[in-house]
Amino acid sequence: MSTAETEAEGEGGGILFSKYIDDGILTPLLSSLQVIGDAKSFRGAESSSDLAQLDSIRDMMRELQAIFVKMGENERRIVHLFDPIEELVDDVLNSLAAGGEISTLQPKLAGVGVQIGIIREAISGSYKIKIQEEPSPDRGRDVEDSASAPTMAGIRRCVRDGEQMAHLRRAVHGMDEQLRHCLLCLAAFPEGAVIKKRLLIHWWIGEKFVSSLEDGNELFQQLVDLRFVRTVRRRGHCDTAHACTVHPWIRRMLVAVARSSAFLEIDPDGNGASASNNDFSRTHRACLHDGGLLQGYRFHPQLSTIYNVGQSYVKLSTAWFTYRSQLGTVQLGQWRVADPVDQIAYPRKSHIELIDDHHLKGIGACKNLRYLSLRGISRIMAIPAAIGELAELVVLDLRACHDLQVLAKEITKLQKLQYLDVSECYLLVDMPEGFDKMSQLQVLKGFLVVNSNKRNTCNLGELVSLSNLRKLSISVSKKLKRAEDELKVLANFASLASLKITWGMVSPRDAADESDAAKFNLVLPSNLSKLDLYCFPSRQFGTISSDSLKKLYFTGGKLHSLEIQNGECKVEVLRLRCLKDLQFCWEEMRKLYPELKFVEAQHCPGVANWPLDNNKVWTKDAETSNAASAQSEEPTAPDVCPEIVEEG
Repeated sequence: MSTAETEAEGEGGGILFSKYIDDGILTPLLSSLQVIGDAKSFRGAESSSDLAQLDSIRDMMRELQAIFVKMGENERRIVHLFDPIEELVDDVLNSLAAGGEISTLQPKLAGVGVQIGIIREAISGSYKIKIQEEPSPDRGRDVEDSASAPTMAGIRRCVRDGEQMAHLRRAVHGMDEQLRHCLLCLAAFPEGAVIKKRLLIHWWIGEKFVSSLEDGNELFQQLVDLRFVRTVRRRGHCDTAHACTVHPWIRRMLVAVARSSAFLEIDPDGNGASASNNDFSRTHRACLHDGGLLQGYRFHPQLSTIYNVGQSYVKLSTAWFTYRSQLGTVQLGQWRVADPVDQIAYPRKSHIELIDDHHLKGIGACKNLRYLSLRGISRIMAIPAAIGELAELVVLDLRACHDLQVLAKEITKLQKLQYLDVSECYLLVDMPEGFDKMSQLQVLKGFLVVNSNKRNTCNLGELVSLSNLRKLSISVSKKLKRAEDELKVLANFASLASLKITWGMVSPRDAADESDAAKFNLVLPSNLSKLDLYCFPSRQFGTISSDSLKKLYFTGGKLHSLEIQNGECKVEVLRLRCLKDLQFCWEEMRKLYPELKFVEAQHCPGVANWPLDNNKVWTKDAETSNAASAQSEEPTAPDVCPEIVEEG
């Protein structure tokens, strides 16, 4: 596993220095200072100067904590820069093992030097550390005069103008147009950015480079196989790449090709070139960066894409959409991958605000729009009725529009819609009826199962007729028994492969009627392979009926036991997070889940005795490997009861 992958997976193992300082030193110190300040003897001191001094110390400590949080962000970015070095060194070793010529390895070795230079620059820029440009003569080997030693700038120039980069440029120009255009989209993102694969494919769908998520996945894999992109895997149990990044040299080459072919209007460093004069009239695509408001730009008459790369405030004029009938992609929302902690620590990075959301009423003029993302945008109160005029729309992403209260019923007119995300829209109270009309829908996230006596609202049963629906996430705000009764219809979702259920708040009266001892029975679709349960409200399950279930996730809630009364269980991946009440024996769990290959238990204090590694993970492969290693190293022992071996 690469350095970046290890770091991206979370805590433990490749833990960052800044995180160690924050979690292991600063946080305990602040807690101790709080205890000191709360002590009666200290509070009873006659002089207030002692308290003032303590408050001052705590303030300084918090300032240090903020500094280390910022350092952690820099460290994560720098850690990812080591991945190309690992890949290049592996390539050189493999080439040597295969008898390759030394001359063919020089570009790769030069590449290692360039990447080291990039890391040095990143360290210098992040921490203001002056790093010596040339190696000193006393490093244990003879070094020629510094005048003849190659500088980093020289190596970088050599690689940029060298045969390897020329070969890559020829390879890009030699690609078929579809694959080349998909690749050049990556030039729009900042250096070192982690790009969600799904959002990238959505852009391709909007541009008609691909027609579906399946086609997009195939082209993405081609780019991976050609090594133009590097995958970023964040889950130890999942072999599927959900994100990618681009090597800095390759990105610089893509920027040059995108500029020369007028595919994108960006400067040589990959920033929004036209931000200074707001001019995107040379290209069909406009990537918005910091600066100006949307209505102040000059666009190509046949503009096909608006992509918000780094603009926090978006302002539309009343007639802005009127002359944009050729638009296929409108990504005004958030594209960055950010967890909740980062969003809290760095709110400006994740904040996007739409000025005057009523201007969205004109969006119906974009008759060719296939991808619309307002993801994470603040101050959008309602999706207007004009949304129903977008007959070609394939992807609609409204995730985390926290001010959204109304979803127009006209949304159900979108006959070609394949992907709809309204999750984390916490002010939405119901779904308009008619979802069963969207026959092409494959992914639906954030569907609400609510207590509502209103007419013209959609219930879960209406979705049964969606024969293409393979991924569904729902939010439930009903008491347990009512939810159990309504969720019985899930058994009829024949094509569903992935299901996520999030339990929200129930009324105080319903909560008072609920028994902690109540068991929850869930009959699942016959082809379901993944079940993800958030804030599960019961202490235990009754039954989960499914023969195909391979992945079972629990996050938060009251769950106390993992016992499931459904006979033979074929679950292979079990992920547990933030289950403070969970108390379950490892041996008993292995009996109930005999097919397990991967277990993760984060922030579950009641299972501290489980055989987990530093990442709070257990894998069958590691257990088998450890057992084989122990058997080869230890002398053979007589057959005895395992309990006696452990006790002795």
